[in-house]
Amino acid sequence: MCQGVGSGERRKLSDLARHPGPRLSDWQPPRVEIITWAGGSLVPVDFPSTSISSSFIMTRRTLEVLREVLSDDAEFLPLDNDEQELWALNPLKVLDALDLDRSTYWHTKPTLFVRDYVFKDDVIGDAAVFHLPPEQRVVGGVYVTERFVAEVEKHHLTGLTFKHLWG
Repeated sequence: MCQGVGSGERRKLSDLARHPGPRLSDWQPPRVEIITWAGGSLVPVDFPSTSISSSFIMTRRTLEVLREVLSDDAEFLPLDNDEQELWALNPLKVLDALDLDRSTYWHTKPTLFVRDYVFKDDVIGDAAVFHLPPEQRVVGGVYVTERFVAEVEKHHLTGLTFKHLWG
């Protein structure tokens, strides 16, 4: 009994991590639909779930709450939906912040699976949200810092679960 987003144009959303960078100027909003599963009633959330880990989908409320904290780190890409206004969060910062010498990981060519993350804090700086370089081919997508988590918790935004990776 959850709210999620289905998209016939999934590639547009998954490409946000594979090919990071600004998109807003030539963005054509992909069509998405709100779906429910488990035969239950719709449970509205601020971050409707998606099976695409490279992007967060957010509602108008979420956009308004996070716009200021993310203004230097991300852009908000509109999505085409008949039921409500939705946006995809597109992190603009690509940081070579994963310390491969101190992290524990394994390769299944060409993908890198990280078990224990160690990040370079000096590289992350004050970023709230970022991607790792696409050439590292790390499984995962959007990485957030305490600054992002604090805003989400402060405003009781729903739909995300955080996993502490470092620090």
